[in-house]
Amino acid sequence: MELVLVINFKNRLNMKNLLLLIILAGISLSSCSKTAIGEIYADDSTDFSQYKTFNFAKMSVNNQLELEPKQVNIKRIQDAVRSELERRGLKEQVGGDMMVNLGIVMDVGETTRTTTLQDAPMYIGQRNYSWKSEEIVVNTYDRGTAVIDIIDSKQNKLVWQGSASKVIVDDVDKMGEKINDGITDLFKKFPVKPIGTE
Repeated sequence: MELVLVINFKNRLNMKNLLLLIILAGISLSSCSKTAIGEIYADDSTDFSQYKTFNFAKMSVNNQLELEPKQVNIKRIQDAVRSELERRGLKEQVGGDMMVNLGIVMDVGETTRTTTLQDAPMYIGQRNYSWKSEEIVVNTYDRGTAVIDIIDSKQNKLVWQGSASKVIVDDVDKMGEKINDGITDLFKKFPVKPIGTE
């Protein structure tokens, strides 16, 4: 989401305009930190209350070195998923009722804006001149996406799938918070609610 704010500085910036500016800046900042939740799949024929235990599928990492510098490691995501499942009364054990399979994708996102006639160069003369509006990149950022598959262990059948994306930051503590927040946001879409919240 891109927010463009133009203030007319010919008039004095009064308290009303200042309050509006603060509110708009807050909306802009809060919208940047949201988790992007992908499409959720939940098998309609599955009774999710039947599951009491879970375990994680064995994982293989093709490019852990690429993940490490940005603090997006599998253990943090596993810990966040474990926490969300335990909040729902499930216990981790070998050979659990559900198998959790994690996938992580990293890519580069772009923030763009559309040029306007105000961006066009000024020209005075006799040449023919044409100008058109176009999208220009104003910022790039690293984005991490966690894809979580929940598989019924007995039937070897996918029963739930969701994905969450967040912007990756270099600060270790902030990245840990982003991972936890992203997984929590994703599990709000899980069919079983945390104990004590229903």
